[in-house]
Amino acid sequence: MAAGAAIDVCVIGGGIVGVATAWRSALRGRRTLLLERFGSVLHTRGSSHGRSRIIRRTYPQDVYTRAMADAYAFWRQAEAEAGVQLITTTGGIDLGAVGNPGLAAIVRGCERFGVPHERLRADEVHARFPLLRPPDGYEAVFSPEGGVLDADAARESLLALALRASCELRTGATVVDVAADGAGGLRVDVAVDGGAGARTTSVHAASVVLAAGAWTPALLRRCTATRHTAWAALPLALKKVRSMLWRPRGARACALVGSTPAFIDYSTDMPVYGMPDPSGLLKLATHDGPLFADADARDEQDDEASALAVARAFIRRCVPDLDASGAPERVEHCVYTMTPDEDFVLDAMPVGQARLVLGSSCSGHGFKLAPWTGEALACLATGEAGARSWHAAALGALRADRAFGSFDAPLIMGQQRGPSTTSD
Repeated sequence: MAAGAAIDVCVIGGGIVGVATAWRSALRGRRTLLLERFGSVLHTRGSSHGRSRIIRRTYPQDVYTRAMADAYAFWRQAEAEAGVQLITTTGGIDLGAVGNPGLAAIVRGCERFGVPHERLRADEVHARFPLLRPPDGYEAVFSPEGGVLDADAARESLLALALRASCELRTGATVVDVAADGAGGLRVDVAVDGGAGARTTSVHAASVVLAAGAWTPALLRRCTATRHTAWAALPLALKKVRSMLWRPRGARACALVGSTPAFIDYSTDMPVYGMPDPSGLLKLATHDGPLFADADARDEQDDEASALAVARAFIRRCVPDLDASGAPERVEHCVYTMTPDEDFVLDAMPVGQARLVLGSSCSGHGFKLAPWTGEALACLATGEAGARSWHAAALGALRADRAFGSFDAPLIMGQQRGPSTTSD
């Protein structure tokens, strides 16, 4: 530990990645501090709130397919230690037109890493899961391990495990600067409680993990330790997405929600995903939405008409027992912190004798991987990243200095859009 550092690992951000990092760090016996800018980690301003998130092992990208094996193991560890069920196994369906490149990549990954799966025709999907009725010309990959994570319970449980492992939590703590402290460590300046009477205190740590989600880009530009580095210019964008919860028509259709798997439709320029929600409704969301610059200006972004049009088109195409003529019963808001290639950024840089770690930018698909990501960030913070050779290789692929694409050439769930995929 750097001379004078009171904390081994200071984690900035109490979203799912932050609490997972704090848990994995504290389990190592490291003196860990978790800073959260709001009054509770269970706020709804970021990316980690709500009752439902998809969990799956089926990915077009090998790095996540492989990482999900570890993520499932960490989630099961958390369930056992917290005594809370976090995963409801529903199975998972990846949909697309026959020949869709995303589905082909998923099948290759399943075969390469031994992920149980079946390939189904459209009529077989409907026969097994009556609420889903994909059109002729569709096919699917079914994974029996897919399911739904209770997001709020997951965040609360990982936080409880971190606190049990002696992590300290400070809420109402807005980070205003991270800088070298002149004694070999890092100084984290924190405005406490906000408002006119806000006071600033400082924390000294041997390592600092930036896991602030949508607030990360502003921190990178503002903080002394990063504002003159390449990290300040990382192409990170904020995207507001909307989840819509719908009630099927008729008692039979409502009863079928609970037997419907989580699903993703890869077949259009604006993919749709969905899952049964614990409320008894069917949750649908798009992977797209308006980009914006300021995490605190989330509510000024309004793209409900576009999102509603996409959801209704999917309902007509694949879930006709939902009533798309009216409004959804509930709308939830979420923020994605996007990279152009939709891959995470997990990296570390030395600041004197200290380590500054950048975590997440999960591009809308990070919740299910959070315990794996937290383990990776804890390894980076404590200098243990090379302990597992494949883990180190994965981190190498997710470094901040990789060649990024452009937001002008967006992806569909990791697959490049273009003439060959837009009509699939």
